[in-house]
Amino acid sequence: MSLLISPSFNEINLDSLVLRRLKDYPQNCSHFIDCITKAISQDYDEITCAFAENLIRIDQNGFDEYGYFSIGKDIWMICEANSIEPLGYEVITRKRGGCIKIGPTFLNQSARGLGYAKKAIEGLLKEYKNIGARKVYLTAPLNHESTAILDFYRLKFKFEAILSNHYSANSSERICGRFLVNSQLDIPVMPRVHLGQKAITEIFIDDFCNISNEEFYEFLQTNMNKSYNDIDPSFIDGLINSMSRNFETKYEEKGKKVFLATQNSKLEGVSVATLKRGGIFKVAPFLLSDDFITNNNVNRILFEIEKCAIEKDRRKITIFISAIDIAIANILSINNYFCEGILREPYKVGIDMIVYSKFL
Repeated sequence: MSLLISPSFNEINLDSLVLRRLKDYPQNCSHFIDCITKAISQDYDEITCAFAENLIRIDQNGFDEYGYFSIGKDIWMICEANSIEPLGYEVITRKRGGCIKIGPTFLNQSARGLGYAKKAIEGLLKEYKNIGARKVYLTAPLNHESTAILDFYRLKFKFEAILSNHYSANSSERICGRFLVNSQLDIPVMPRVHLGQKAITEIFIDDFCNISNEEFYEFLQTNMNKSYNDIDPSFIDGLINSMSRNFETKYEEKGKKVFLATQNSKLEGVSVATLKRGGIFKVAPFLLSDDFITNNNVNRILFEIEKCAIEKDRRKITIFISAIDIAIANILSINNYFCEGILREPYKVGIDMIVYSKFL
């Protein structure tokens, strides 16, 4: 079994607690929607009941039909033994590359401070490790002192980044993670330090022009496989399909803007942007062929990205680049993008990702 499919286990027994799949108890869906919507909307902008409803839809389907790096979501009820009444909920997102993400997490007020969250999370991590998860990470508001103690001290997570004023203009987000299996950090990685010399001639947005699907497939697989795992035909088909979906209004459909950099109709660069809640314009991946990593080429692509972000009334751009792309990182810094952290091997063993952002 792998993270690519929904786990087959529907219950996890933890002595005094039992974790049960919400999809097996649909009578609790309304309670889940109400609890998650109220809890999340306190720290995240643009949250409606559609957020929690979408989590339920993905869980029931077994996979995320609009997913990009996310494969699927599993919603767990935290219950006392011999009860199907939820004390709270835990959401697990299965990601490409072998990671899982924890959250949102919710516990009833009466169930807090009793160690239930730690027990539930540790139980989930053990089971997901058994089906192939190699790392877990979570994001949480920076100002949540109680959850910070849980994350860093009790669950032994390590800090990786702070996303400043990210999902809300008034709240920053911390990212922390923990490896579930021994990381192979000694894998040799060749950094891209030297600048190229060739110039891109045109940049197209959502327009393949003379570029065939075969060329697009080959470029993404060649360039993404250096820093990402699970870049298979389904991933690329999903990306192509996302270009036809509603980019502006429905976050759940995860529409994309794809920036294609070419030289004489030959594809040499691809950047993909997604609208995120809270006014974020997220760009991942940001790819250029070796010979085309120049200040001028990167600046031209950034100009188009920033122009599009402004047109869509975004307040912040966040770009994820592989830590091997030292030359691109330097150019982003020169263009007033600031580093918010380094994510440890999120999509591939041995490859870290750098998070760069800029407020517009």
